[in-house]
Amino acid sequence: MNSGTVTSAEEFRRRSGLLFLLLCGCGLLAAGHLLYYSWYRRDGLLRESRRLAWREGSLPPIRGRILSSDSKLLAWTELSHDLIVRKPLPAPNRLERMISDVTSCLPVLAPEEKENVLLLISGISPSDILKLEPQLSAWRELAVVPRMIRRRARLPGLREKLGETAAETGSPALRGISGIERKYDAILAGKPGKFRVMLDRNGNWVSGTIEILVPPENGKDVMLPPESSSTRPGNAEEKGETP
Repeated sequence: MNSGTVTSAEEFRRRSGLLFLLLCGCGLLAAGHLLYYSWYRRDGLLRESRRLAWREGSLPPIRGRILSSDSKLLAWTELSHDLIVRKPLPAPNRLERMISDVTSCLPVLAPEEKENVLLLISGISPSDILKLEPQLSAWRELAVVPRMIRRRARLPGLREKLGETAAETGSPALRGISGIERKYDAILAGKPGKFRVMLDRNGNWVSGTIEILVPPENGKDVMLPPESSSTRPGNAEEKGETP
């Protein structure tokens, strides 16, 4: 055998050495990445993950009641919830499948297109919201949104005297825009609170993750002086405006 001839054993050892060096290099690289992300970038990545997974929002206060001088209830607020599809609306075939999926759980009679949303169900109950949890997780366009409704006692001329309310921009909270509602708005309005919640991949709340950071301060009741109140009998409610 010539001294310059490379045997198969020598070739095997050479290739094994190269493979070993390559594996060591990969191991060192992986260890470096692990150290980089678990120590050097750890705090920054945790802050970024919290920013992506957690969202803060405003908790609307319940508007205060308006009472007559003899303590009769004249105006009050009720909280309702609607099931909507966010705009821009999905493709027609996806929208059809989504509505079919929702209908399998709750009846959707006639979707109504609003300015910024497609209203599927108005005034759903808390138990209905729980039933819809699988659909809310499966379809990112679906959402449950709160809505404040201002109710009034059914008394002649009361609506004109009390005035009107409207929803705050970007919030279901109501503000007075005319009449007694506007005059005492600072007292009736209250102050919003703040919450934090984790979102899933569709942007919906993850059940059980809501955290109240600042509780809302509901509006205070206003009792009107005798000349501003109407105390004629009547206890049936008048349908309030829907913001």
